[in-house]
Amino acid sequence: MKSDVQLQNDVLAELNWDPIVNAADLGVIVKDGVVTLTGDLGDATLMMTLRNLKAALLYFGLVMGTGFALGSVRVPLLVPRLGERCAELIEMPLMLLAIFLAARHVVLRFALPQRTVIRLQVGFVALALSVAAELMLGAVLQGRSVAAYVASRDPVSGSVYLAMLATFALMPAILGWRGATRHEG
Repeated sequence: MKSDVQLQNDVLAELNWDPIVNAADLGVIVKDGVVTLTGDLGDATLMMTLRNLKAALLYFGLVMGTGFALGSVRVPLLVPRLGERCAELIEMPLMLLAIFLAARHVVLRFALPQRTVIRLQVGFVALALSVAAELMLGAVLQGRSVAAYVASRDPVSGSVYLAMLATFALMPAILGWRGATRHEG
């Protein structure tokens, strides 16, 4: 069991590591293994929310931009030769790589904590933005209803696409579970 002094030092080290929290504004009291924080976090909650939103926006932008670039090659070059299904399936591994690299970049750039809930928030906000953008671009700009757009998806590549969307949403958290982006403080 750690001593009160060791616990206090561990908590202070974590507070000092987090760029959102100003550890100088907080007090750490440890008595009989119970840690009590005193002080004011001020705008830390707002700053954390903004950090997570910026991370989600960048994650969305990187993956959506990659998808757009790959689509501009897939549609005119691969679809006429191989068909929609095959062309989309060929694109999927590249998108998986883009998802992994973008998630890793965002997690590191914004120093997202290991907490699964925070990383899931980033992933699911990015997913919501991606779905909204796809529906807007795929349905609204093509003059089709959302139902008609969804129904027009190939059942095979569409199913793989749905799995990719789930992977997209979960990837920041997956990286945390695997320790692939762990910061040592």
